[in-house]
Amino acid sequence: MNMNKEIAVQMHNLTETFKEIIEITVGYLYNDKNAEGIQLLSEMFDVILSNSTIKQLFPEDVKELAFRSAEIIELLENNDYVSVSDILEYQVLPIFRNWNNQLSSKETTTNN
Repeated sequence: MNMNKEIAVQMHNLTETFKEIIEITVGYLYNDKNAEGIQLLSEMFDVILSNSTIKQLFPEDVKELAFRSAEIIELLENNDYVSVSDILEYQVLPIFRNWNNQLSSKETTTNN
């Protein structure tokens, strides 16, 4: 997908929001605010898995996030919030960091 600078900046901002959601969710799960954490996570995964731009830019990562989403749902059903937090911190967050790295390079190398 050919990406202009404006799209790269918007995607970068969205990815920063995803990272914040992960951090907030992990905090909720560690502080027994599970319903709030689950709601935030559900909305975030819905956006990621239904967004055509994200799917075009990061198809392999979207597949990985779909897998992680299903895994997280299963863990949540078993009230295994520690494992959910671990997956978010060590499997999902690095994906968003990678997106930001890729998007940052596109922001500086692409023209409108």
